Amino acid sequence: MCGIAGVISLHTNLSPAQQVERMLRAIHHRGPDDGGLWQAEGIAVGMRRLSIIDLAGAKQPMVSADAQHVLVFNGEIYNYRELRQQLSQAGHHFTTQGDGEVILHGYRHWGEQVTERLEGMFAFAIVDRQQQKLLLARDHFGIKPLYLAQGEDPQGGAWFAFCSEPDPLMALPGLDRTIHQKALARFLSLKYVPAPDTLIRGITKLPLATQRCVQWGDGPIEQQSRKYWQLEAREPGLTGAQAQERLQHLLKQAVSRQMVSDVPVGLFLSGGIDSGLLAWATQAENAPLHGCYTIGFERRDYDESPLAKATASHLKLPHTIDRLAMPGPEALEGWLNRYGEPFANLSIPANFMVSEAAAQHVKVVLNGAGADELFGGYDRYFAVQPPWPLRLAGIMAPLLKPLLQHLPSGHNKRSLVQRGRIFLDGVGGDLATRHANSVRLFAPHELATLAPQLPQESPGYLAHHFAQAPPGDALQQASWTDVESMQADDYLTLMDRTSMASSLEVRVPFLDLELAQFAFSLPAAQKMDGWQKKRLLRQLAAEVLPGEVARGAKHGFETPVGDWLKGEWGAVLQRLVSQGALASLVEQRRATELIHAHRTGQWQGAKPLFALLTLGLWMEKNQLSL
Repeated sequence: MCGIAGVISLHTNLSPAQQVERMLRAIHHRGPDDGGLWQAEGIAVGMRRLSIIDLAGAKQPMVSADAQHVLVFNGEIYNYRELRQQLSQAGHHFTTQGDGEVILHGYRHWGEQVTERLEGMFAFAIVDRQQQKLLLARDHFGIKPLYLAQGEDPQGGAWFAFCSEPDPLMALPGLDRTIHQKALARFLSLKYVPAPDTLIRGITKLPLATQRCVQWGDGPIEQQSRKYWQLEAREPGLTGAQAQERLQHLLKQAVSRQMVSDVPVGLFLSGGIDSGLLAWATQAENAPLHGCYTIGFERRDYDESPLAKATASHLKLPHTIDRLAMPGPEALEGWLNRYGEPFANLSIPANFMVSEAAAQHVKVVLNGAGADELFGGYDRYFAVQPPWPLRLAGIMAPLLKPLLQHLPSGHNKRSLVQRGRIFLDGVGGDLATRHANSVRLFAPHELATLAPQLPQESPGYLAHHFAQAPPGDALQQASWTDVESMQADDYLTLMDRTSMASSLEVRVPFLDLELAQFAFSLPAAQKMDGWQKKRLLRQLAAEVLPGEVARGAKHGFETPVGDWLKGEWGAVLQRLVSQGALASLVEQRRATELIHAHRTGQWQGAKPLFALLTLGLWMEKNQLSL
């Protein structure tokens, strides 16, 4: 795991080496163990390394024996031993025991098709000096990030740059730093910005499972992208018992591969079944964990630590619980500075805290991310596969909607009133619209009154994305949409940024390619049954985890931000709306009404108001306005 950066500069005064060195200093936290820089005329690439495999060797940038190819790489390749054997038999000579070297030799042997052979989490750049080409690639699910930027100088020269985080790119001279208004509208609608956009017009992100070829020479810098993989449903044709047997085999195999490390490995342990099953699989594979790490809260409806403790005790695992008290505005500003861009996911504070706790003991942890998208674990999937009570509620929507609008939603994490409002708003729409409605922050009509100058999208980005899903049942279409967009651009982004801020590598066994393909291909009946979600995983959990964990409802990893917004955080938001960075974006009267409605419990506005708060602080820090 590490951070990478690079710059191509043609006919400009911009120094690639100086800019790369500056960016590497900015992402030192991603790789405090080592670093390196390679440069040639008009180009430089570099990396910061967090040493996990082959601690003394495997230094980067990695240069081929003939000095024609240079690699910088972030991530882990889990099938590197198999690829190494194939390449060795083909005559390639390896000089390290690290996994990254298979990418360099693989490119020399298979060309750009090397990416299709990799299994793991990665973002890499290969400089091909013979062809004056830079090949960039990102892994199948977008676990590891890669941000891109380009610009020109007044004399007509051009530059191109990449980095593992967006913030270091902001200082590049000639970068278009204006706010991308369509991306901003999507952020306030979805709580994240879908690839390839970011909130800064001059910065983009490479989408998941995508290669970018950047060609330079005497002419202009040219770029061409190719998507090399897509998640597709394959007919497994398995009975329930066969599917359960296959699940156990693939889960243990995925965990075994991702436990490979030359440093101790831990686990983020929540009170749910996903991380609990990972803990069980490590024991089944005789791959001991160094420790399990959990964050607890004072509010019981957010606190999963008792269930996590039950799992750890049941499996006899070492367990550490840290408690998160209400942080002040300065803590939020610190998290935002380390994150580098606005966020609205309520689990981000807890992820920062649990990463800091785990990093005191280990360099690598396993995480249960991906199970909800692939095995049917979210409440929002009821919008596309509703049990009969919800179907009945849909029929009665004309009567129920006015009633729920007049009921206070309160601040309960699982407010039935708030969830009912969202579900009923989607009634009558097609599958795509119902799914998009279930994940919204601000609905289109709400955003139109709050920030009328922003462009409006109907039926919205996710609905358009849903329509592009490959053939499958409704649950598969919703799952595919989440994997292609929200998982990569929200959940996995926050996982990378919050953990790497503490120099911690996070691995996600549920996104093992073979396991993920199996899970996605399962029919809906093996994932959801009435109100029961993740049916296949729960069947396994009932056999190997404590009963209260196996039967428990999904909590998520959210923090009580709604409470915090009633205190100091809410005061900061009001300042930003009234006279701060948000004054040029939102209608002050409407924003103040929303803040008041949340404080009084009439409206559960934790997520949308949190998005506005982090957006305003980010704009203020970077001196940005509309």
